[in-house]
Amino acid sequence: MKYDHLWPNDLPGEKVPFFNYGYDTAGASLSKVLGAENLKPRVFDWETYGEIHKFYQQEFTEQKVNGLSKWGYYYLPYVCEQKSCKLHVVMHGCYASAEDVGQTFLQKAGFLEWAAANDLIILYPQSTTVDKEDCWDFYAKTSKDYYNNKGE
Repeated sequence: MKYDHLWPNDLPGEKVPFFNYGYDTAGASLSKVLGAENLKPRVFDWETYGEIHKFYQQEFTEQKVNGLSKWGYYYLPYVCEQKSCKLHVVMHGCYASAEDVGQTFLQKAGFLEWAAANDLIILYPQSTTVDKEDCWDFYAKTSKDYYNNKGE
């Protein structure tokens, strides 16, 4: 399956930028990480089971980190306020930060439906413009060694 700058999902509703219906990327990745046999079927009314929260994510760094937005988000199922739950980190793609698309990626990537059914906290750290694309620095573009192909 070839996709370029999309996050494939099979959620009901209208198609939105960066998404293409027909494949459950969130379910596939959670199945790989947690084991398909450990997942309950997803629910589509995730708002009934928990809420998305905004938090000041730079407080978790010792210094200002280049490319880290001030704000991040997390989805907290209500049941996780009373018990321990697993945490899954989801990093957005280029042009899909909350600064660019609001909560579209958070709400349409497909993780909330699985999180609500399986008592998972979903953390959505947010990057900010490093290379004018709001990409995470996967290629170490901000490293002093990037241009000599010795990026970290």
